[in-house]
Amino acid sequence: LAAERDRLQARLSKANGEARGISTVEYAVELFAIADRGEANPHRFRFAEQFAAAHEMLDAIEAGKDPFAAKRGDLSKAYRSDADQTLQPYRVFVPDSYDASKPTPLVIALHGMGGNESSFFVGYDGTLLREAARKGFLVAAPKGRAPTSMYRGTAEKDVLDVLAEVRRDYNVDGRKIYLMGHSMGGYGTWSIAMSHPELFAALGPIAGGGNASGMEKIKHVPQFVVHGDNDPTVNVSQSRMMVEAGRKANATIEYVEVKGGGHGNIVVPNLGPMLDFFAKQSKP
Repeated sequence: LAAERDRLQARLSKANGEARGISTVEYAVELFAIADRGEANPHRFRFAEQFAAAHEMLDAIEAGKDPFAAKRGDLSKAYRSDADQTLQPYRVFVPDSYDASKPTPLVIALHGMGGNESSFFVGYDGTLLREAARKGFLVAAPKGRAPTSMYRGTAEKDVLDVLAEVRRDYNVDGRKIYLMGHSMGGYGTWSIAMSHPELFAALGPIAGGGNASGMEKIKHVPQFVVHGDNDPTVNVSQSRMMVEAGRKANATIEYVEVKGGGHGNIVVPNLGPMLDFFAKQSKP
């Protein structure tokens, strides 16, 4: 596929580097280079299909169009970070009901340790996307830089950058932006909300934990918290501690503690109720 990569690279060199979608095309070439260096398993990627999609995007860009404007469903995208000029991937779900003339709620989903931007899109039986389609929500999933980042430093910035990208590309209702995550993503949900308490209308940490003293900062943000009481990975005491601190601060918290629940089997049954909870929350 090297010759096909070269053909795509040649077209890229002549394209408008500021056009919407150009970073996603560039990431197809970057991903090929990563696999070619032996830093990723090439069998995980369908490069022929990715290159064909990249050429289709370039056709739209060269015609002065946004290649994603009319697309719905599960979309793989990338942006170039202003932190270090690297290309960072993310995924976006656009429901069939999306109408660009109307503000639409957005869910930011943070993966757990060892995961990536695809975890919530291809894992958990695809439940999050089905529930988002039911509610008419946009969903965005950042990579968070590294699989063990804990969403700190540039990983936190990645989450905020993806949020900014989605708000630029879609008509997002700024009063209805929700943050949720599982495991490490649960920790990230609480920590990022505490750093940016003005951004989110509601939170959904699953099997996570955090700094209980920071709950005072987000006492105005409603929360849907889930944890299994038999979780061998993140002890249930972590969520109990956060919920207790939040309730002392008079936060609105719906706490679902699953009797006998482990670390992963509590996620799927609670995604629908979580999005139902989100739908009732809106910032002033």
